[in-house]
Order: sequence, then C-alpha cells, then structure tokens
Amino acid sequence: MLDHLLPVTSHGWTISETDGGSIALPTVALDVSDRPDVADLARVHATDGVGDVRTLATPHAEGTRLDVVLTSPVRCHFAFVVPDDARELLSTAAAIGQLVLATGDPTTEEATWLSIFIDADAFD
Repeated sequence: MLDHLLPVTSHGWTISETDGGSIALPTVALDVSDRPDVADLARVHATDGVGDVRTLATPHAEGTRLDVVLTSPVRCHFAFVVPDDARELLSTAAAIGQLVLATGDPTTEEATWLSIFIDADAFD
C-alpha cells in the first residue's frame, strides 16, 4: 500500500458547461509538487486517452482515503484523504461516477484538471 498521501489543498465544485446548461462536478485540489508523474497525468490523458483507472476508498482518521491506480496509458498510483467535511463531494462523486482533480492552485491558470471515473462500489 502507498504510504505517501498527497496533500489536499481545497475541495469544492467545478462548474462544467454542457449542451443543456451547466453541471457542478465534485472537485478536490491536490498539491502534486512532490509528484511530477501525477502532475503530468492531465497531459497524458489528453494525448493518449483516459486508459484504465481504478479507485478504492477506505476509512482514514481524518476522512476518506482515496487510492487512484492507473495501469494505462501509464502506470501511476497515488492517494489522498478527503476530509470528513467533504462527505457530500464523495457521495456525489459516487453517484455520478466522476471526480475532478485539480493539480495545483485551482484559482490560477497554472492548474491542470484531471477527471477520473469513480466506481461507486469503491465506497461501500
């Protein structure tokens, strides 16, 4: 099991425009300054496709630990803890099957965005 947890810098909702209007997507911002492989995932997904992403949620003393494992187009494993006060975000992510990850400060243009599919069974 991965020991190093990426710091969560903020959490909230990202408004995404759709043909029928807009939708609020659950979002977690991560500090990936120590993980260039994670910082590069948005670019990899944009050029090589989404690939295979698995998630696993487990209880943690400070909230819910979410492990994200990619096996293609690249191999990468990272984990972070979503705090207890963000339970609604995880419930929504499980219900819609999607969680947006912001790598870097989401209030700046330097942030990159990665949308991952969430298996609702991972939260059982």
